[in-house]
Amino acid sequence: MYADDIIIYLSKPEQSIEALMKVIEEIGAISGYVLNVNKSEVMVMGCTISDELKHKYAFHWDVKRIKYLGINITKNLDNLYSKNFDELTCQIKLDLNRWSIIPFSVRERVNIIQMNILPRFLFLFKALLIYIVSNTFKQWDSIIMNFIWNGRKTRIKMKYLKLPKEKGGLHLPNLQAYYQAAQVKNVKIWMLESPHIRWREMEVNCGDIPLTALPFSNYKKSYIETLDNRWVVATLKHKLQKQITRNWLKDDNLINSKWKVLVNEMEWRK
Repeated sequence: MYADDIIIYLSKPEQSIEALMKVIEEIGAISGYVLNVNKSEVMVMGCTISDELKHKYAFHWDVKRIKYLGINITKNLDNLYSKNFDELTCQIKLDLNRWSIIPFSVRERVNIIQMNILPRFLFLFKALLIYIVSNTFKQWDSIIMNFIWNGRKTRIKMKYLKLPKEKGGLHLPNLQAYYQAAQVKNVKIWMLESPHIRWREMEVNCGDIPLTALPFSNYKKSYIETLDNRWVVATLKHKLQKQITRNWLKDDNLINSKWKVLVNEMEWRK
């Protein structure tokens, strides 16, 4: 059930929805909180809802997706990419096309990417552990470069624009590097063994090999095919695991300076 910024997970809905509504009524009588039933949505998974219950409460029943805190949560997890990244790509195209008519300089257009486009991508990178192929980043880079040069011929290659300012670049965000840093951050959390991170507890119990050892295992490639946790698999599929392992053993750090800067920047952008 979804109401404003509240999401509730229920089992045995035939009994629990009745009990939940009574609790909400009791709280509302004291606090003045009122549930807008007509705007509440129910995503039913793994069970059926009786027609009697559907008629009793005017929820939006059996929705295919709900939007919670900016993330489209789909009933079919295979649709997470299309309902989030594809829709974001379309929206960014519209925004950049609308802004293209404004006579910004190249530096100002890079600033727009830094301050508006990057945070939107970064939010999804951190919230959704979905494997994204390299060609997708090339597509996003093409959209960005078309905006920066306003549809004209490229005068400076993107790899130079991505360089730090002290090296002659404009610090244009490297979306793929930020995405990879988000994956590194998850591996870092695996190593922390913190009991306060609930999703970590769920992931460490998904297989026989401890997650603290799996990134360094020679059998990782064949082993991940046996895992039933798509989020762990998405993290382990990245080629950056070799770099993580190499730098961990070399510098006694989980990540080298490049990834450390990006991970720290993601912490700052929370």
